[in-house]
Amino acid sequence: TLDTAATVNLRKVSNNELLHISRRLDELVSNRNELRKSADAKSLVAEQELYKAQTQEELAEQAWQKHVDLEYEADNMRDANGNKLGRGALSVDQLKALKQAKDDAHRQRTLATRQREHASEEHQLALREEHLRQNAERACAAVAEKALGAQKVRDERWEETVEKSKRTVALEIQGAKNVIKRHNKRREAALLAAEKERVQQEIRDKAAQLGLAKAQARVAEKEKLNRETQKLADKAQREALEKRAAAIIELKHNIDKNTLELKALNEKRAMREKKKKEAFEREKAEIEARGENPYQVFLQRDIDRKYERDVREAKEKIERKRQEVIDRIAKDDERQRKIDAKKHHDEVMAKKHRATLGRHFAQARNDKYLIEKTGRQLIDPTGRSVEPIFPSQETKMLDNTFGTGLLGRKTAEEREELIRNLAASAEHSQQIKKDPYGEFSRFVPKLKGAETRESRNEDPRQSLEQFGAESQAVAVVDEDALVVKELSKFELQCREKAQQRQKDRLATGTPQSVAGKTLKSSAFVSEPSTIEYIDFTPGVRHVLNIKLTNGSLTFNNFKLLPMADEVTDFFEITYTKPGRMSAGTSCMLEIAFTPQVNEDIFAELPMLAATGPFSIPIRCTTKKVVPSISHEHVTFDDVVMGEESTVVLTIKNDGALPTTYTFYDPETMEPLGLKKPEVLKIESSPVKAPPTTGLLSPALSPTPTALLSPDGD
Repeated sequence: TLDTAATVNLRKVSNNELLHISRRLDELVSNRNELRKSADAKSLVAEQELYKAQTQEELAEQAWQKHVDLEYEADNMRDANGNKLGRGALSVDQLKALKQAKDDAHRQRTLATRQREHASEEHQLALREEHLRQNAERACAAVAEKALGAQKVRDERWEETVEKSKRTVALEIQGAKNVIKRHNKRREAALLAAEKERVQQEIRDKAAQLGLAKAQARVAEKEKLNRETQKLADKAQREALEKRAAAIIELKHNIDKNTLELKALNEKRAMREKKKKEAFEREKAEIEARGENPYQVFLQRDIDRKYERDVREAKEKIERKRQEVIDRIAKDDERQRKIDAKKHHDEVMAKKHRATLGRHFAQARNDKYLIEKTGRQLIDPTGRSVEPIFPSQETKMLDNTFGTGLLGRKTAEEREELIRNLAASAEHSQQIKKDPYGEFSRFVPKLKGAETRESRNEDPRQSLEQFGAESQAVAVVDEDALVVKELSKFELQCREKAQQRQKDRLATGTPQSVAGKTLKSSAFVSEPSTIEYIDFTPGVRHVLNIKLTNGSLTFNNFKLLPMADEVTDFFEITYTKPGRMSAGTSCMLEIAFTPQVNEDIFAELPMLAATGPFSIPIRCTTKKVVPSISHEHVTFDDVVMGEESTVVLTIKNDGALPTTYTFYDPETMEPLGLKKPEVLKIESSPVKAPPTTGLLSPALSPTPTALLSPDGD
């Protein structure tokens, strides 16, 4: 065949892989073009550097030739007689020119050597770029061959897809026809169902209109009642306001009266104080007139009064102590009398109990009871006595026939006569007319026309006779025959609003106000404030205890809400339910975290308190590598020629996982590629510096030391 082996292999791959080959070819072509441009640029730079090196060598040769000529002239200098003078006969300017020519020659040679080395480096770079370009050309050629085969395979698959699509379209057309047939059948069935639904809707509309009329009547009655209630409330409010106004006026009168009385009392007290002071001054003047010391007299009088008061208080205290002793003695006597009475009562009861232990006491008690109830001392329940004795004739003894009218000692005629007599009484006849079924009326279903039958005042006995036939007919009547009272639209809306208000109140909580202060912060305080599991290990159970404190103003409670579905299987919460917690009390929660995935988890623990919902954030992080260095830039400042400067660079891993590290040359990005080893060295530091490549564990912080030794350039 004309197919190559590569084309045969390409038929086995998928369309995505063929598309990937085409994209790979485009990338290689783009890379090849970039490498061509780079190789051409490097070649041009190498030629320019080579030209500069040749020019520099020519300048160095010219400078050296100039230096040789000057030395030759200096060595062959002669005087007028033809004798050699030597270099000692040269002037200072000539010597400086000779030295300058020598230095220029050496400098030009040094520059030429450096330029030649630089040109060689650029030439090597140009050769490397050319090598890369050739490799790219070969890769493009190889992928181009695959791309041609891939295009051929894609064309073949496209033709197969077209044929398959044609067959699929034919099948879809046939399937669409079948779908149309089924749709027509469903539409006809839907029309029939719609007609049936319309008929049922008409029935429901009629029932709704009837219910609406009843609801409107109920609402009108309730509004009337509300208006009457409002009138009574307004009247009560007016009376309360009038009473309040009267109380305020009376309070004002009382305040004015008390103010006048207080003012009068203050004036009287001031007058008494004034009279007392005047009497004191008169007495003082009289005492001074007698030639006595008034202050001594007043002091002696105060001492006498204090003595009399102390004596009086001591007598009162003695009398009070004596009365306390008398009361205590009386209490002790009363307690002792109670103890003696209880002891006597216990002895009497023990004696009675001992007396009741004999058979004669029980027989006497039974005989007394029988005589009180039946007039006899013995009843033979076996029926062997001469006269028939029934339990109900002697005492009330209830058996399983009580209340059913099936007493065994009465015949059927006697029972019917008893029932007729009871029904003929005024009490029972009125009750039967109102409700023929009695307490069992709630078990009798109401049929359509029941209200009409009641309005016609039919005989309840006839209704009772017809109840059997009607109850059998209920089994074959459809559901619409039963009158089921449904809630009106207004009642349904009220119920839904009440349920929604209850849900909102539970979800948002109620504000907490105590002594005029309203709680505005979180009701509960968690310690710690964030639940953190740092550097966890998947599959291992981690346990953390938190303390939840009631930080509200008064009593509060809380309950846990379900967590998010993504993380609920990872957490297990255990705690003792505290119930209603006082302000400041705490509850300990044990939270066990068992991760199953090795990824960070950020969630929250939702809770609901009486004051509203709150949550505690949860933060779970995996083990990570967190490398850091002590200096972002290694800078050698103020370094003088011939001096050494050292900078210590610390590499540290702050994470929980070990990692490797490698030193790269910043220019070539090659590992261990220090461009000038004699300039930048890695020497041993006080903490043994690591190699350029190695393992960096969380506990190790290697500190390499860089030493800068300037060479003058």
